[in-house]
Amino acid sequence: MGSVYLSIIMAKASAESASPPVQEFVREAIREKATRELATLDQRTSALDAAAHARATLDALTAALAGATPALVACADSSTVAKLKKLRRSVDEATLLADEIATSLGVDTRREELAAQRLEIERALASVGIDAQAGAATIAAAAE
Repeated sequence: MGSVYLSIIMAKASAESASPPVQEFVREAIREKATRELATLDQRTSALDAAAHARATLDALTAALAGATPALVACADSSTVAKLKKLRRSVDEATLLADEIATSLGVDTRREELAAQRLEIERALASVGIDAQAGAATIAAAAE
């Protein structure tokens, strides 16, 4: 990822900062690079969150249907029961697809990796005196 590039910039900045502080144009370049990387991380995190939310919602729907089925079957005619079975099959299929999507995206493992990458970028920013929260505000402003 671009973090390697940011690390190189940081190494150069650290070497230079042994004598004079990091120059403003270097700090601005680091801020811009970090802003782009943080925006990419936020986008990936949002995708993972959406996949996890879809999976959780379908699991809740499956549980709700399972709980309601006995009562519905007891008072419904045969065509309604057939529709209920079809609905449950569709929800089960959708749940399997959501699980496959979440697995292919690596929802369960990638979130931690993205959080670690974010922390690395924030530490790099702090090491040259850039407030990571100010970087987050820049990202939010760019997204609008």
